[in-house]
Amino acid sequence: MKDKRCSIRVNHRASINITFASGETIKASTQDISDGGLLIDCPAHPPVKEGDLAEVVVLGIQDAIPRPVEIMRIDYKGSIAVQFITS
Repeated sequence: MKDKRCSIRVNHRASINITFASGETIKASTQDISDGGLLIDCPAHPPVKEGDLAEVVVLGIQDAIPRPVEIMRIDYKGSIAVQFITS
């Protein structure tokens, strides 16, 4: 199966906070990152569906800027694929 991604993915672990549309914030970690988005390891996430919006902040970076994201895929192991929302 051909990969249709526009950006190269890099395996990278980073601690993040993800705030869901419900207002719930969970500490999670990335599995990989690209210019277009993240794959997040978040098995304890609240009920979400593809197309929901959230906000991600990388922990450990002083004055980190929250990034809005759209949930693109949810897998049965609790990983969430998100795409950065750009203006």
